[in-house]
Amino acid sequence: MMKMKRSTIFLLLATFLMVSCSESDLGGSEQNSLLGKAVNFDASISDAFVTRATYYHDGSFNEGDHLTIFRQEAVSGSTTQFSSDTEISRVYSLQGEYASTVNLGTSWKVLTGATGTYADKSSFVQTAADSLVWENGSTVRFRAWGRSNLANVLNNSKTNKASFYPDYTLSDWITVSGPTETIPMKLLHLACRIGFAPKSGNELAGIELCTEASDYVDDTEEGGLTAVEKAKAVEDAYHTMCMPAGVNMSNGTLYGLTQNHYTNTSDFSTIESSSVISSAAEDGLVPFGLLSADEIVNLVEHPQFMAVDGRRYMISIPYLMDNGTDQGSYIHLPAYTRFRVRLKDVNNGDQAATTNTEGSYHILTIGEVENNGTKVFADGIDLMPGYSYLFTVGYKYGKFTMSVNESLSWTEQDAVAAETASADGSIATAKYDWWKQALFDAYTNLKNGKTSSYLPEFKIGSAEEFLEFIHLVNGTAATYTSGLTLNGEPEEILEPNATWTKDDETDEEGNAVTVTEKEAPGYVFYWHYQPASSTTAAKFYRSYLTGPYSFYEKNLNTKPHFKITLTADIDLQDVEIPAIGNSANHPFEGVFDGAGHTLKNVYVNGGCLFGYVKGAAISNLKIESNHTTSLLNTATADKEHAVYIAGVSVNAPTTHAIAHTVTGLGYVVGCVHEGTASGALVGTASNLYMYGCMETGSGLTSGTGALLGGYASGSTAFFAPLSSLTWGRFMCNYYDTQRSTGVNAVGTSSVTYLPQQYIRGAHSHVLKAKVDNLLSSDVNYNSLTSRQKEEMYGLAPWKAMNYAIYKYNTSVIGQSYPCNMQYNAGASLIYDNRYPQLSSGAPNSATYSASSYNVLLQNN
Repeated sequence: MMKMKRSTIFLLLATFLMVSCSESDLGGSEQNSLLGKAVNFDASISDAFVTRATYYHDGSFNEGDHLTIFRQEAVSGSTTQFSSDTEISRVYSLQGEYASTVNLGTSWKVLTGATGTYADKSSFVQTAADSLVWENGSTVRFRAWGRSNLANVLNNSKTNKASFYPDYTLSDWITVSGPTETIPMKLLHLACRIGFAPKSGNELAGIELCTEASDYVDDTEEGGLTAVEKAKAVEDAYHTMCMPAGVNMSNGTLYGLTQNHYTNTSDFSTIESSSVISSAAEDGLVPFGLLSADEIVNLVEHPQFMAVDGRRYMISIPYLMDNGTDQGSYIHLPAYTRFRVRLKDVNNGDQAATTNTEGSYHILTIGEVENNGTKVFADGIDLMPGYSYLFTVGYKYGKFTMSVNESLSWTEQDAVAAETASADGSIATAKYDWWKQALFDAYTNLKNGKTSSYLPEFKIGSAEEFLEFIHLVNGTAATYTSGLTLNGEPEEILEPNATWTKDDETDEEGNAVTVTEKEAPGYVFYWHYQPASSTTAAKFYRSYLTGPYSFYEKNLNTKPHFKITLTADIDLQDVEIPAIGNSANHPFEGVFDGAGHTLKNVYVNGGCLFGYVKGAAISNLKIESNHTTSLLNTATADKEHAVYIAGVSVNAPTTHAIAHTVTGLGYVVGCVHEGTASGALVGTASNLYMYGCMETGSGLTSGTGALLGGYASGSTAFFAPLSSLTWGRFMCNYYDTQRSTGVNAVGTSSVTYLPQQYIRGAHSHVLKAKVDNLLSSDVNYNSLTSRQKEEMYGLAPWKAMNYAIYKYNTSVIGQSYPCNMQYNAGASLIYDNRYPQLSSGAPNSATYSASSYNVLLQNN
């Protein structure tokens, strides 16, 4: 079996604890150990129990999905028991929304007819008019489950059984102390999925599990089983597989449903609310451990392959649910298990008489499926909760082939990952086409007069291209980086049939090779631009990588930084990657513009996305991760260029969220961190300007700096209060004094700053405020108590920070390296549970140029 990622193992373990039950411990200690784990709804994506839900293909919540959350009390005597005089209950439902962040004010609806309770423990029947907000100080406990991909069934009550695709999930236990607005939830799949996807150019017509002896072959000569015995074993396994139809909220197991109930139900939106049967004589939902093995075979509906978006899936309860001694065991499909694969006829050449399928079918044997020469399921398959066994089948190069997706965890499974995950769990490459094309286009545009200078536009829109970018910077893009000599002088637009000689090999023909011949073993060729000099004209010729590719071209006289732009959000799938510029000898020296996009699930060796940068600019980027992640490690200004970091948000546990060290002239503008932090936003600096930044991290040590950890050795203390109302080098920066108590703006200094500087340590709710809190002109700010000063903040923090970004953007420096992000306070309420969020778009010049937004004029 292949190596699984740590995240996969964790998901499996968590899911196993929720659904693995034996006859003696069903709903017992393992289940109870999950009770009482509260979610901090004031936290970020990086904190414990606040993680993403899956957005992946057919493993998520999308159109027509149905999700319901229920209250669940801790067991009697548990140390997690809630206070009975503050507990209340509400039941909500969600349909047709993605369920990663649940907004109780807009996304969810009261589930009418459900029973709720007030704080005094009296109960009531909910109606559509009931409030979505509970009483202040009350505690509400929920557990979530869902059924996905009921295409058109919930909305239109269609009876087409092919549309019934039960995809059940269950969340962790979650606890809410109200009122709150947003509930991030981690959703774990309880069912198991076996899926088939067609290879490019193919279409699936049907998939069947082989249970007939004619589908198998005898192995008796080698002491194996007969075809009859194999078919019987597979049939017996299939008869223990049950189609899920609901969740038992008391113990986290799945309900099946009877065959009669499946056949006779016309409104599938009511399946989960159907009666739970108490004997084999009834129709409805089948609970875990009620029926015998024989009754399961004859009475319970078994899973079928359903068509979804060109694929075929079979969803099963993954463990034995009868009342026998093996109750709760995983269902095993032997290695000799076969599937009959039918493809649609795509060339009208061998179409069957009455259908559009091929006249013949293909057999897939589980134990014979290979990946890179290794039989992936040599011992068969154990159906496991949350796992998706996805096979791709079809013709490739005229031959029927089959392969398996490496990423078995349901939350890591999607169409893209199926094509890009390599055998070692890394991200595959795509031959650096984005980079080569940008070089070629830049020269042809210059030559044809479309541009006045050579400036390639490097655009990255996928995880594969992003990894290639890292390889280019680090010098690891090519397997071979030496040993070839061009035959003849480089000419402009060198012809593809130009030849090279391998230096360490000679023969009668000079061992001449073409570019194509040398790309196969690992050379990387590209078009190199050589600017004109006093003696030569500009040239554009084929060359090959001999080390790192510099995204900073010292030979160009104008605009020496090359710009790299993200064109989409990129999910790095928790795959461990090297840092960009992972050596001081190979720093990143270009301009990196995230264009407001998000790098998700970042996992960097060393914990810093950028290792070393020099005279570089990084802007307009959002980072989300559950791994310890900082933007960069070491940034150094050069003689011509400072370091520019503008419009960056980090949602992750971190050491120093933006930079560990900034040496020389640097600008940090419009940057924010949410999550845990062991150090300041910037660790050390020697000549820094900081505008419009916020550190909201928890975990900072009392008496240390939140915005700047300290001054670099030998530098003068530049982070100091202004003596007069002038625009300084540190303006409109904030840090949270509640999530990390006793911290200072910088290092160990507890100096108080003028209010007009807006260098503020403030309470959490102040930093989240939507509106201004101004003092009247006759109030002396210095006469206020310390607590009053913390509450009287003048411009709302998000407005003050946007003003600082505006001021930076209108400066000479800012116009060259602008911050195209602005803080957004979200809803129109005065307070909610969110800090200001960075979103695309620079602060509006017409708005922030007004004197009312000038922080130096605020009366506070």
